[in-house]
Amino acid sequence: MMEDYGVRFADADGRIRATFEIMWLSGWAPHESQQQPLKPGSAQRRLADALGTQELSADDKAGPSNG
Repeated sequence: MMEDYGVRFADADGRIRATFEIMWLSGWAPHESQQQPLKPGSAQRRLADALGTQELSADDKAGPSNG
């Protein structure tokens, strides 16, 4: 088979060039044993405190004047 392939598809210098493709697939599905997220508002600490930054309300525009 290799000889036949070489006769049919080899370059002028006799090299057989070949390419291949790799296909990879991954999947995920939730499971009942998976940790569930906490309810909104149930945090015991503020993210802004952990990041050492100032918390802005949704009405505030983030920009140079707000720090």
